Amino acid sequence: MVEARKAQNPAGPEFLTTADIIEIDITADAAMAKLDLIRNEKRIFTDYLLFYKFDEGWRIVGKIYHRLP
Repeated sequence: MVEARKAQNPAGPEFLTTADIIEIDITADAAMAKLDLIRNEKRIFTDYLLFYKFDEGWRIVGKIYHRLP
């Protein structure tokens, strides 16, 4: 899907998507983050990310989301 969109519009997207960090909670080697994704000044998704700190650094180990109508 991404490749098809790039082929249709090689100059890039016509809109900017940004993320607002709502919350971060860290306990030792585990963490969670809540993010709102915003496109054209409208919140479109809320993401919930789970992180774990491995020897190589922090990695996302789980994700769920809510899509707004």
